[in-house]
Amino acid sequence: MSINKQSIWGMNIEAWKAYFTLQMLKILMLGFSSGMILPISLGTLSAHLWDNQLDLQAIGLFSAVALPYSFKFLWAPFIDNINIPILTKLMGKRRSWLIIIQPIIMVLIALCGQINPQNDPWFLAMMISFTVFFSATQDIIVDAFRIELSNDRDQAMTATVQILGYRIGMLATSAGALYIAHILSWEIAFFYMSALMSIGIIATLWLKEDQTQTSTPKHQNILIWVKTAFLEPLEDFFQRKHPVLILVMVVGYKLGDAFLGVMTTPFLLDTGFTKLELATYVKSYGFFASMFGTILGGYMVKTQGYARSLIVGLIVQTLSNLVFIFQYYAGHNVSALVLTITVENITGGIGTAALVGYVSHLCSKQFTATQYALLSSLDSMARVMLPTTSGFAAVYFGWVAFFIISAILNIPALIMACEIFRRQFKMEEYHEDKLQQSN
Repeated sequence: MSINKQSIWGMNIEAWKAYFTLQMLKILMLGFSSGMILPISLGTLSAHLWDNQLDLQAIGLFSAVALPYSFKFLWAPFIDNINIPILTKLMGKRRSWLIIIQPIIMVLIALCGQINPQNDPWFLAMMISFTVFFSATQDIIVDAFRIELSNDRDQAMTATVQILGYRIGMLATSAGALYIAHILSWEIAFFYMSALMSIGIIATLWLKEDQTQTSTPKHQNILIWVKTAFLEPLEDFFQRKHPVLILVMVVGYKLGDAFLGVMTTPFLLDTGFTKLELATYVKSYGFFASMFGTILGGYMVKTQGYARSLIVGLIVQTLSNLVFIFQYYAGHNVSALVLTITVENITGGIGTAALVGYVSHLCSKQFTATQYALLSSLDSMARVMLPTTSGFAAVYFGWVAFFIISAILNIPALIMACEIFRRQFKMEEYHEDKLQQSN
């Protein structure tokens, strides 16, 4: 049996080499600076609140602090169309915005660690919301920057690298923060998370920006500016086939995961697991499972296309939520936890890679920041608003029914995805038949 030395796992060696470049490292670092904020507003925050004796309903309501992620499309056009005096000429549009925003995030995270959740829950919620606002603004720029740095053929690959960086950032502020909080204190854990933003700042200073792709047009008046900044990106998007179905599918794609995700940490702590066990198995081991799933998802997109990858991603994500029922009956069992986390993170990685690659594929380079922010904001809106009820659902229905509900929430997006690609394939078959008839 001969071995093809020109490929690894069916993928050309040159394609694998493309992952190991300085440009990919820089994208990885920017992904890190984006991903490190999410646990601060979700899982790590939930553990912090649980340690301070807040109830499940309050923890669920705290998920609303992530709401700025849902509305970032409203200020994305400003990021696309406004230059920062002096800095834009020196650094380029994307880098000049980042070098202002990232230090602000660093300071806000450190301040959040000084607030007692029991004494000042509203003030803590407000400060984390501010942190999320600036993080959402950073995401607008990073997503646009990554798309502009890549050609169409490499969008799935750079999206995969960005997601990997995102996951590493999440690991650093989830497992890393839980370890530090367990050994030292939450205050020191927040200082540690604040210091990690320096990785994003280094990436911003290191990257080179092609200013010809991000030049800002000069507008004669505010009406022309509004048309260019808001209306033209929307008109461009809605010229695609089935735009409404696409929007519904994007909104619902990670809905079940988001509903489940807010309560995962409280559920496991309630089951008897410690912060140390969560940091080791859920966060650290879960990271590698998620990374494998993300790479697998990127490979699926490259070899199978967006249609199959998105549908498979939705199916496995839906089934994975039901694995938590097994964990509920297994109780405080580390082996069962490892199995649950393996399934949950691999399937989540597959789904995320497929969704990010597809959304990136939909964006026009002329309107990258606005269109990507619009699609990701619509996705985030449902994923933030609905989980505020997750604590009430867990209390009133119980954990088993809660997990079933989280799985059912994925079904509408699955139906939409199947319909989008059914119509697409039908249209392709029609054009092929017409071509054959003409020949």
